[in-house]
This record gives sequence, C-alpha cells and structure tokens, in this order.
Amino acid sequence: MFRGGTWSEGMVGLPWRRRYDMWVVVAAAVAAYANSWSHGFCLDDTRAILQNEDLDAAKTTLADVFANDFWGDPLATSVSHKSYRPLTILTYRWTAALFALEPAPFHIGNIAIYAAACGVWHWFLARLPMVSRIGRFVAALLFTLHPTHVENVASLVGRADTMAMILYLVCVDVYQRGARRGGGVGAAYLAAAWVLAFAGMLLKEHGLLALPVAAAFDLCMNGRLLRPGEWGGRLPAAGARTAASAAVTIAIFAWGLWMRGEKTQPSMVMVENPMAREDSVWVRVTWWSEVHFWYFVLMFYPRWSCVDWGYNVIPRPAFPLWGLATYAATFAPPLLLLTTRHREAAVLCAALLVIPFVPSSGLVLKIGTVLAERLLLLPTLGFALAVGIAFETADAALLRREADHAPPSPGVDLADSPPQGLRRRKPPSASTAAPAGPPGRPGLPLARVVLWGAFWATCVVWFAWTVRGSALWDNPLTLYRNTVETCPMSAKSHMQLAVALKRHQKDNALPEPASQEVDAEREALLQTSIRIAPNYSVPLAELGEMMHEQGRNEESYVYVSRAVASGPSNVEALYRLAWLLFHHKGRLEEGLKAFETCMFHCHRKRVCLRAAWHYSGRYGDALAKVYMQNRSRAGLAEEAVAQYRRVLFESKVADFEPVPADGCQWALNLFGVAASAKRYDAAEEALEYQIPQCAEVLWTHYLSKAGMRRSILKRYGHNRVIAEHIAALPPPEEAPKK
Repeated sequence: MFRGGTWSEGMVGLPWRRRYDMWVVVAAAVAAYANSWSHGFCLDDTRAILQNEDLDAAKTTLADVFANDFWGDPLATSVSHKSYRPLTILTYRWTAALFALEPAPFHIGNIAIYAAACGVWHWFLARLPMVSRIGRFVAALLFTLHPTHVENVASLVGRADTMAMILYLVCVDVYQRGARRGGGVGAAYLAAAWVLAFAGMLLKEHGLLALPVAAAFDLCMNGRLLRPGEWGGRLPAAGARTAASAAVTIAIFAWGLWMRGEKTQPSMVMVENPMAREDSVWVRVTWWSEVHFWYFVLMFYPRWSCVDWGYNVIPRPAFPLWGLATYAATFAPPLLLLTTRHREAAVLCAALLVIPFVPSSGLVLKIGTVLAERLLLLPTLGFALAVGIAFETADAALLRREADHAPPSPGVDLADSPPQGLRRRKPPSASTAAPAGPPGRPGLPLARVVLWGAFWATCVVWFAWTVRGSALWDNPLTLYRNTVETCPMSAKSHMQLAVALKRHQKDNALPEPASQEVDAEREALLQTSIRIAPNYSVPLAELGEMMHEQGRNEESYVYVSRAVASGPSNVEALYRLAWLLFHHKGRLEEGLKAFETCMFHCHRKRVCLRAAWHYSGRYGDALAKVYMQNRSRAGLAEEAVAQYRRVLFESKVADFEPVPADGCQWALNLFGVAASAKRYDAAEEALEYQIPQCAEVLWTHYLSKAGMRRSILKRYGHNRVIAEHIAALPPPEEAPKK
C-alpha cells in the first residue's frame, strides 16, 4: 500500500552490517554468475576490446576516446555505428592498462558491477514509501536472478547497461531528495541529477531516461498528481521541476545527435532487423507488437536464451492479436487502480517498466535489432517492483485473514478486547487450543506456505537457468549451438556457428576425419542460412571461400558472385571474387576492378587490420602482374608501388612480430616492380626492409648470385645499411661461363 507518499529514508539509519537482506541479494548475484569469470572473449567482445585501439594508450589519447564510437571508429565518419559510450570504453581502457588483455579481470569486473547494481536496486527500494521489507526483498531477489540479464553480465559489452543502471537509480534518488528539500539545496540536488543523467548517457544511451522516470516519481509522490485534493502548492512546484528537466533532457539529446553527425542512426541490415526496412507503417506496428509480446513472455517466463532474434525468428502476424493483449496486460492494471489507494504504486511501476523500454520498442526510433534480452535490464526493474508490491499485499492479506480466524484464548471475551489489527497473536498451546473450523475450510497458514513456496521455487529455477545461460558464454561454439537450437529459423545464427566451427578447426589442427566432419557440418549450416535468407551475402561469401579452399572453384565463383550481388560492400566477397577472376577465370581487368572496389570498402569500413593488410598486398600483386605483362601501363606500376609501400611501411600491422611470410614476399615483389619501373627509391626501401627481417629470402633471390650482387651494389651501394649487409655475407656463387 502507499505509505505517506514521501521519499523515505529506508535503511539509511541501519548499519551496513545489519542489512542482511541486501547482502543476500548481492551474494545471490555473485553466485549466479561466478562461473563466468573464467570465460574468454565472445561475440562482440572481440571487436569492442581486442580490436579497439581506444584501449591502447600508446596509440590513442583520451580525446580520441571521446571522439570515437563504442567500436573505435570516428563518430564523424559515415561508417560509424553511432553508439557513443566513452565512459564505458574508459573502464575497458583502465582494465587493459592494469591487467593487459586478459579476459578474467574483465569478467570479474562485470560480476562486481552487476552485484553492485543489485545492491543499489535494493537500497533504492528501501527509499520507496510503498514497499515494505518483504516486498523489497522479493523485488530485489527476483531482479537479481532474472535470466534475461545473462547477456548483461556474461558478455563484456553488457557492462554498459549495468553501469548505466547504477547511475539511473542514483539519479532518480538524488532528484527526489532535491524535490523534497526545495530552495537552493534542492536546486543543487536537481543539478546533480542532471549531471548523473548525462554521465549515464555516456555509459549507455538509455541512461538519459532517468530524468523522465524521476519526473514521473516527483509528480506522483511530491506533486500528488493523482490526488487532486492534496495538490496545494505541491503540483506547480513539481511541474516546474519537470519542465526544467524536460528542457535539460532535450538539450542533452540534441547534443548527442550533434556529436553523431548528420547520419545519426546506423545502416539497418535486413537479416538483423527486417522491420526497420519496411515502408508500411501498419506492417511495422503489427510486427513490432508481436515482438513486444515476446518481450512480455520473456519477462515472465525467461526459459529461452538466444543471442540473435533476427530475421525470420519472429514471423510477421496478419493481425496484432498477441500484441494488443500485451498492451492490455501492461496498461490495464495502472488504469484500473487509479481510483484506489494503490494508484501511485501502479503508476510508478508502469513508469519504471515502460519509459526505459520506449527507445528499444522500435516504434519511435529505428534500432539495429529485433529483440535483445539485454534491453530488458531496466524494464525488469518495474516488473520486479510490481511483483514485490503484489507479493507483500497478498502476504499481508493472508496475515490479516489468519489473525481474524485465529481461535481466541480461553476466558477471553472478544467483545471486550481491543482490535488487534495486523498484530500477530501468540498461538495457543495444544491443551487450550480451540477446535479447528468447520470441515471444508482451507487451512489459512497453508496459503502462505504456498505463496512463499512459489516465490522460492521461482528463485531456484531462475537461478538454475541463469547459471546455465552464463555457462553458454564460455566460448562461441557453445553459445551459437544453443542459439541454433533455440532459434532454428535464425539465418545469422547458422552462419555464426559455421564461422565458429571454422575458427575451431583452424585453431586446433583437427585430424583429417574430424576435419572432414567439421567441413560437412559447416556446409550444411551455411546452406541452411542461405535457404532461410537467400539474399544474405555473408553466408554466401563464407560458402564460396570454403569451396575455394576445397578446390571447387566453379561452385565458389557462383556463390561469391551471388554474395557480391546481394552485398556490394561485402569486403570478403569482393576479395574472393577478385582473386577468382584474376587467377581462375583469367579476366584480369575485371579482377583489378573488383580488387579496387574491395580496397575502397576495406578502408572505408576499417575492417580487421590484418585482413586489410592482406587485401592491400594481394591488390599490389595483381597490379604488378598486369604491369609486367604490359610495361606501357606505367600507372599500374605506380599504384602497385603505392599498395606495397602502404602494406610494408604505413600499415600498423607492419609493426607486429613476427613478420608474416607474406610481408617478405611483398617486399620482394616491391623491389622487382619498382626496379622495372625505375622507381629506385622504392626499390631501395624494399631492400632495406628485407635486410633485418627477411635476410634469408633476400639471399636466396638476389645476393647469392655474384652478378646480381654486383648490380645491387652498383645501384644501391651508397646506402650504408645495404653495403654493410652485403659486405658481411659469404662469397657469392659465380655463374658458370658458357
């Protein structure tokens, strides 16, 4: 019930060591996710941490962190994902500075952050006047063990949501303190709440929603919005604070849009969110209503765990029947309770449930996913609060019924005794107990046993599901196998499992029989992905590459061509198509054009550095080959020299140790094409590059022959490094005289 209507001090006066129920909640959070501390980097963790240069203080500055998106790409570029979370990146950066790129410290940090967030939620509930200790404990423990939070903890990327949740709750609390105090102190608290909301947005975009939620709390609890007879001067003051907070929210949101540049939203991929590409408003609303129904199901029955609810997992309904039922179940209770004493509790639960979900609903903004369990972290706060209040209300009602039906003590006249209210009577002894009620009356204590038994059974089941879900994140293979089993109509999941099998096959050097079995499974998975989404370019390219590795070049060419037609910017497909055109089909000009397009998108998208390095070197090989066949096309030689120099001297991968074998070959090719084109400066650079790193290759191809050694000394002997290296070599072989 609603007690008093003001922001409560809760457990403020209670020593920390005596807040047993809060420590139980924190311990439950640690126990549920303790098995994730030994996990590696999985799914998006690789790109966000291992491949993100913003974590390396030697390569980037703090200014770069605040100028780049979450994945390390500059926000100003058109290929940026536009997810701006610099404070989250700073936590990764500090962890990497202390512990390098070991996964265990990152995962331990995630567990500690989630446990702290659950403790803050319990502390926040203690300040709500409508929640007793029982309701507080039930709401906190159900939230802590909710299985949909697995991705927020087991995935390192999910840290952003959890940290934003902490500031979200603290912001609402600080806002209410300012509203209660008023005056200059209250204005200072209100400004601090604005700063906390801004910091929460820098952790995860949803952090800014703390201000609308805080305003809803302020209007209901301090402004008495739902009690017209108690308005007085409270409602105008709360309205003024709400207006100021709305202006600040709009200003912060506008600043975020300005930071992201003209293109404020990422490109929508059909296989990840087909609804975002629909033009019909009716189709989008109908489809999204079905998605909201599944969100509702997962909130109450989180049995399934899936990291990809993308294309074709949730089919488009003809009529939004289940969606309308979901909206009715969400909004009907608050509306029905508006005339009761529980009106504030109902409205505040709805605010905690609905407001954080609005950006993820797909109805206001286009988002890059259909359904993601991690997006339920903040809405489950409202769900847990509603369940906690309902539970304590039911428990109190059962206590009242038990007290009303308790047998009186012998010799006591109930008419003369004062009303007992909710005070529990001392149970009578067996010798003086009155006979039980009439046959057929249900045992009232049993009802409470059933209520509490259902609560603890739910906690045990959810704990087991959470532990199981956390264990799935141990490696990509277990994660994607579970995803394929849970969502068999997900095209992306089948493709991701095939890629995970490919990496497993490469990293473990499987024997031939086992390798053949993996190849067969990979091909079946990719074919299934293509059957579900025929225009999905990624599995088409993967299948084409696999067939090329097996020597099935004609089939490879068919699938790669389809991949390029479906995804003209797919770098891997463009590279494989260029290679096949150049080496298998002999269509050199078309191959060069495909290589050129591949390099354009490669640098535009900032793909993996080693892949970009590889593509540039192969493009240089193609240019050099065409030039050697037609020396009149000097422009090709210049472009080949530029590609080789970019690979060897400008690419950041060139500093990696050990130098890949391809690097020595490309330096050798650079020397040959540069010498042929009379670019002696570039040829000299190629020789100097090879001396410390590829001496054996240089000896085999050039310096072991006396004639070639004399030619090199004549042309490049002025270079002290080259001259000293040649002088230290053993005598060369003299060519036999004819």
